[in-house]
Amino acid sequence: MTPPPPVTDATSLAVQILDGLLILAAICILTYLVLRYGLGRLRGAGRPGGAIRVVDRVDLDGRRSLVAVRVGERAFLLGVSEAGVTKVADLDPEELPAGVPATSAFARLLAKDPPDEAKDD
Repeated sequence: MTPPPPVTDATSLAVQILDGLLILAAICILTYLVLRYGLGRLRGAGRPGGAIRVVDRVDLDGRRSLVAVRVGERAFLLGVSEAGVTKVADLDPEELPAGVPATSAFARLLAKDPPDEAKDD
């Protein structure tokens, strides 16, 4: 039986680097798969029978956005920021698009005059 070839420092360093790169690649692939497919399901995103449905979203800047939400038979315009979520206005649910987000319909809702109660602020 012949002895294995001696392991030099250069060989062992190359093997360690290759092992590290393979482990890093496996972690990146696993992270991608969890974020892409697993996390949305855990949070219940995209449930067709859910009571709360985000109809449309408009980003105002990197940290703030307006969201039209349908909850059962009611609809709301919410302001979302780092400070939290604030109800901006009640919306007429019949004027919101039924299912698929339609930015043009949402833009028309925003272009209308605010309700009387919002004008007092």
